[in-house]
Formats: sequence, C-alpha cells, structure tokens
Amino acid sequence: ATAATTALAAAAGAWAVRVHEVPANRAAVRTASLWKEHQ
Repeated sequence: ATAATTALAAAAGAWAVRVHEVPANRAAVRTASLWKEHQ
C-alpha cells in the first residue's frame, strides 16, 4: 500500500516521501513513471 501511495504522490508532484522500504518505493515510482510515458 505504501508503494502505491508513494507512486501516486510522485505523480502528483511530490518531491519527497519518507518511507522505510526505499527500493520497493523507488521501483513503484519508476514503474508508474514509465507507464505514464508510454501511454
């Protein structure tokens, strides 16, 4: 759930989100970014 929230926050323009599972959240943001680029 945190990774999804982080990805949504990044898509909304957040420049930082404090999380405990950095690699998983980084991957979620990257995936959402790539998804958005290829639509």
